[in-house]
Amino acid sequence: SVTVSPYSNTIAAGSRIEGVPVSLGMRSEYLKLYPYSEEAIQESFDCLPVVRSPENVRTNMVMNMISVGETDMNAVGINRTELFHPKYSLVFFPYYIVESCKGDGYSRYLLDGVSGRILHYQFPGDEKRSWQQSGEEFRDGGVFETLSEELWDDSSCEAADGEIEATNNQPIRFGSLGVEFHRCPTCGEDLPGRQSHMYICRNCQEPVMLERSLFPLKGIWQTSVDQRRGDRLFPFWSFKIPEAQTPTIRRLFGGLFSSEQLVIPAFAMPNFEAMYRLAKRMSAASPRLELVTAESIDKRFVPVDIGMNSALTTAGLVIYREMLRRSQDASPEDVQFSPDEASLFFASFHPQSYFYVDSSLGAVTFEKSLVR
Repeated sequence: SVTVSPYSNTIAAGSRIEGVPVSLGMRSEYLKLYPYSEEAIQESFDCLPVVRSPENVRTNMVMNMISVGETDMNAVGINRTELFHPKYSLVFFPYYIVESCKGDGYSRYLLDGVSGRILHYQFPGDEKRSWQQSGEEFRDGGVFETLSEELWDDSSCEAADGEIEATNNQPIRFGSLGVEFHRCPTCGEDLPGRQSHMYICRNCQEPVMLERSLFPLKGIWQTSVDQRRGDRLFPFWSFKIPEAQTPTIRRLFGGLFSSEQLVIPAFAMPNFEAMYRLAKRMSAASPRLELVTAESIDKRFVPVDIGMNSALTTAGLVIYREMLRRSQDASPEDVQFSPDEASLFFASFHPQSYFYVDSSLGAVTFEKSLVR
């Protein structure tokens, strides 16, 4: 079986500093973040440079996912864990390093800059000890009393052995935030209130995409059939297969015949295998569908839950699924699917017993329970 799940993790992108955790853990799910800018950084903080590349981070994420999902391989067969089109964000998280060189030696504390929790400390002659993010309160013979204001005066301190030296400032591109109103960018008309990745403005009939697509949209179509009562129009992304890849992809799927399109459902389906089967059926049926331009969208049209970029990722998954069925040596790097063009069409389906049946050919079906 194939399970596709979103997975988020944090990996340290800077130089290793003793006491600083390699991951933010669950904190990354509820941190309140701001765009990185010079104005938002306190003068007392240094922004350390990024020394680990996204590819290096990707490798570590895959290894972490495999370790989390370890199971009995003899019982379930081969367990494959892959990352498809990971999206990266760079987060600068604050840590306080408090050092004191007064008295009889060097003392060092490392604190979480948000919660103030002591993560690591070192006393003169003591072994270095560290605490995980377990929520355990730290009390140890008056340690907190030693954290007086004078410890923050490091004018007499010298850098401790092994500490990372400050690096030269590197050019940084700062982020920014903007507000996108839910209006047509062409005429300013309010767009429908329902959530969708694509709209057709009811005033000027211009298509509106809510994401920057990798490919220009060739058109928005719908099947040309007499609508039955109870019909729903389900959206599908249609990607034209490059001529050089057409024989390979047709051979993989074994049923596309004259089709030049790889069709991916644009509505949410919780079951990957059901989505995969529907994608194959619609891809094979696409040359026989009679399509006309969709000039408006009403309540019969199912919202576009899957954007074009996500659909391209799904297309890679579908191809990779077929490759794995034929060879366990297949790798995501072998999937180089870059369509010549992309379009969106709505196909009319009517309910029949436990299924939706396409109203054009009567040959494509999927379970009613798979859609809301």
